[in-house]
Amino acid sequence: MYQYPRLSAARAGSDQEIDHFLAGPGGVFAVDSELWDKRLPIRTGGQGTELYHGPYSQTERLEHAQWEAAQATRLVSSVLRQRVHVHPAMVLYGPKVPWIVVRMHGVDVFAGDRLKKYLKQEARKRAKASERLDPDQVAEVIAAAEKVLPARADRHHSPPRGR
Repeated sequence: MYQYPRLSAARAGSDQEIDHFLAGPGGVFAVDSELWDKRLPIRTGGQGTELYHGPYSQTERLEHAQWEAAQATRLVSSVLRQRVHVHPAMVLYGPKVPWIVVRMHGVDVFAGDRLKKYLKQEARKRAKASERLDPDQVAEVIAAAEKVLPARADRHHSPPRGR
């Protein structure tokens, strides 16, 4: 089971926030939610290394998702005094996503309605590699995250950023 407090990556003058911080058997994830105009298509370019929403490159959004996960990795790992890798993911809402899951710039990108299936698949992958987190480990990660990634003050889900 995944726990997902609404946490912020606000540190050192940054007002950046992690949309969703998830910890469960399949690992730890910083999920960036994007609500995009459904009239514009989503596509890849640059031999599958670039993400476009209509004519607009979303490379900056991918880099931002990677940065958020790196910040969470650094902060949570410092509290636990052991490396905890936070996987970056971006879920897209609005236009049809023409793939199941694609990794670009180290970020897994997929349609929002696939999140539950994605997390289950990640848990299966980790089980095969004996990297699955047990309930105590999940609780430790969440407790550490709550110390260094403060909960959002508004407690409401603001609309995702994006075109």
